[in-house]
Amino acid sequence: MAKSKDKVVDENTTSPTDFKESIIECLSSKKMYDFVKWYCTSDQTEQSFEAVRQVLNNVIYDYAMLNYLNRADVQSAIKLWTKKTKDMNMIKVYNVMLGKALDGDVKSAEYIMKFNNSSFFEDEADSEAHNFMKNLNIGNDTESSDIDG
Repeated sequence: MAKSKDKVVDENTTSPTDFKESIIECLSSKKMYDFVKWYCTSDQTEQSFEAVRQVLNNVIYDYAMLNYLNRADVQSAIKLWTKKTKDMNMIKVYNVMLGKALDGDVKSAEYIMKFNNSSFFEDEADSEAHNFMKNLNIGNDTESSDIDG
């Protein structure tokens, strides 16, 4: 049985070691961390599973996928892993969309504007980057632009 069902750790103060430990605390067996890490960071193919198979007592891929994913502790650990990495993944998406917006893609610019108005930046309301993005005007107002002339 899992030690901590829905353990929540502050992502801003969590070191990589604390991250790993918080995942392990969800699991009834330390070796399941390797399965969770593989599941959350790989393409989840049978070929990539070979890298962790030995740590998991040489269980076969189909057994692991059928049985390990049904375990409550593994599900809690995967859920925690996903929660802890979602902000970094959102930043990656944001940066891709920002690049496209700066290259002139209107849909990406609209996404950036909506994202900036979301709750993602709430804790950073006073940050320099947030204030810059808040005041950024990406509209069709070309008359006030001095870029072309």
